[in-house]
Order: sequence, then C-alpha cells, then structure tokens
Amino acid sequence: MREEVQRYFGYEDLLYRYVSIPYDATMQVNQSGKFVDVGYVIFALMPIALLVLCYRHKKLFYTVLLLSFLYLFLCYRFSFLRDNLNNQYYPSSADVAESSSSATGWTHGILESLYIVGSAIAAPMTALLDQITGPTDYITYPFLAAILAIMLLISQKLVASKRMRIMWAVGVLYFFLWWILGGGIIWYGLLALPLGYIIIFKMMNREVLSTNQVLKTSIIIPCIAFYIMLAFILRISNITYIQGQNPDYGKTIVDQRLFPYIIGNDSKRESLGRLSLNLPVAVDKMNSDNHLIYQCGSSINYEISYNDKRVFEDNTLSFFYDLTKSYPTRQKLSEYFVSVGIKYLIVDLNIPFLDKTPEKSLTTKYKLMLAFLKDNNRAKLIATDQVVKIQQADGSMREFASVFGGDISRLGSYALFEIK
Repeated sequence: MREEVQRYFGYEDLLYRYVSIPYDATMQVNQSGKFVDVGYVIFALMPIALLVLCYRHKKLFYTVLLLSFLYLFLCYRFSFLRDNLNNQYYPSSADVAESSSSATGWTHGILESLYIVGSAIAAPMTALLDQITGPTDYITYPFLAAILAIMLLISQKLVASKRMRIMWAVGVLYFFLWWILGGGIIWYGLLALPLGYIIIFKMMNREVLSTNQVLKTSIIIPCIAFYIMLAFILRISNITYIQGQNPDYGKTIVDQRLFPYIIGNDSKRESLGRLSLNLPVAVDKMNSDNHLIYQCGSSINYEISYNDKRVFEDNTLSFFYDLTKSYPTRQKLSEYFVSVGIKYLIVDLNIPFLDKTPEKSLTTKYKLMLAFLKDNNRAKLIATDQVVKIQQADGSMREFASVFGGDISRLGSYALFEIK
C-alpha cells in the first residue's frame, strides 16, 4: 500500500497530502508520464470559473482570489522542477537550486523565482499547519468535510439554474469521493474530467462572458486550443529519446520495433526479440513446462501460458521480505521455493526507480532479492536484457547479458532465474 498506491498520493504530512492532490495530479508531481497526464486546463480555468461565479459578491470574490493564490503557493512547497539533465530539484531550497543553476535555462530562472517567492509568502501558513498535522492528525478529514460543505453551499446560493445546481452538486460529490478514496490515482476519477469541463463552460458562459466576446475569446479559446495542440503532439509522438540515441527516434506514432510484425515480416517470437534482448529465450523456457513462477514486477506474464494459474505476483516484494525473516539463508530460501513448486523467478530490474518512499523501503527489499540471487548456486540466470562489461584475462573489456559480475553498460528491464 505505502509503496504501490501512496506513490500516486504523496508522502507529505496527512493534511498536505490531501490538500495538494488537485495540483499534484495536474502537474504530475508524484507520478509523471502519459498514463497520468490529465492536462492543465481544468486546474487553470476552475479558479477563473469560480471567480466568474462570485464576481457580483466583491468580498467573496477577493476571498476566493486570495485563497487561490495561497493554495498555489502552498503547493509550491512540495513541487519541483527538472533541469536540462532531467535532474529533479526543489527551487525553494537555495542549496539545491544553486547546484542546478548551471543546468537550467532562462525559463527555469523565472519559475525558480515564482517558486521561491510563493513559498516565502506561504511560509507563515505552513508554519501554522505544521503544528496541527503530521503522519496522522485530527484536523484533515473535518477540514475536507468543511470544503465539501462550502462547495455545495456555493452551488445553492450563487448558481441560479436548477439544472446547473444539480450538475455542480454531482461534480463536487464525485470529486470529493475520489479525493478522499482514490489515493491520487487518476483513472479512479476519470468521470470528474468531463464533469469539470461542463461546469467550467457553464459557469464561464454567464452574463459577464456571454456579453463580452473579447474576454471570452482571450480566456477560454487560447487555453483550450493551446492544450489540445500540446496534447496532440504528445500523443502522436512516441518519444523515448535519451542522450546518445537517435534524436529522430520519437517521430513515430507507433513503436518502430512493432512495424515488422504488423506488416508480417516478423514472427511473434522475432517481434519479442526486438522488444527486449533475450526475451524469446525467457518466454520459451517458462512455457516449456507448467511449473510455478514467482514474479517481482515486469509485464512478461502476458506471454506466459496459463499465467492465471502459474504466476504469483509480488510486485512490492512484501512477501519475499517476510520470507527472508523465516528463511534467513540462501539455501533455506531456495529450498522453500522448490518445496512449494516455484521453479522460475522473474525480477524487474527497474524496481528501485518506482520507489518514492522517503525511507526507500522498496529499494531495501530489492537489494535483499539481489543478495539472494547473487552467487547462489541454486539460482541460475536463464535470460536478461541487461548488459554488463566484464574485464577479460588479457585486460580487454567484453559485454555480456548478465545481472552481476561487471559494470552495467545497459540497464535491463527483466531477469529470469531458474531455482533448482
């Protein structure tokens, strides 16, 4: 739970963890990638729509405006930027920002200033909140319930249309349920996206904008058009370019390794070989019998026959960690796997990169797994796509597909071991 689900949710103190979810989900603070990208339009336009809704009530208008800025500045405390080398750093920390300044451009300089100033403005508020929250507290859930009540009250007091009040109430209730139960996981609250767009368009089409075409055009159309353009570019570009690769690698809508299979030039086995080094060897070995398979991450189980019956998944290595306590030696643990019928063990070599916990608990368990496999005469490496450099007797360096024994020249994604 803490390693798998909470990485979407964040590891801040409880109150900040919940309060920052709308910002974090939009800006991909906790998890980044296409699969969690919902765009910036709703987060950017919702405050404007709220201001449009209450513009006739000046005190409420300026209160909402002030709270919106304070919320943004509060989120800056836990947000970060990436420099040109893709290193993550927090601008509010002067030491980190200075160390990264040489690898950033002028846009980073502007953003750094905004983050630093915003964090400084929010400092008194965070100092107060730090006194009442922590890993657990008594204030977070009453605070969230109060926000729900306020949002529902706004819908009843300020929205004239009955249909719009219903839409507002449904949208707020759905978002609230995702907020407290969804753990920050985007796909648990996808219905909130179309509801959010509908509410924004309805609110921003009130009298103030419907009579002022210039204001409507300057706010709504550029934001949406710019987002659609960026989203379109992102979706049609299979960009996996990293330093040292062909810079034109990301100009295909479909992974280029699949084209030979799509047009019939490659067999399924050949296509697997293009996807990952030695993958056909691993799949053929596991499908040569019906023994059980212990899998720690990876998606290889899609190619395993009868995977619903044969594969036991332990993606966060929690079960393995408990086993190391009951069977503290390699010999005893190997005997346990054999005794329960487990012959193959799949390890995702990218597990440490999934570890967002402050204490790095997942990384610790991964190191225990490697310690069990290394120099274990009962664990034979069958296949891996990781390549290491090993020095030969004549002093030359040669590359081998292996997990251990040398310096990694290409980080792999999987390793298949046979337990004997």
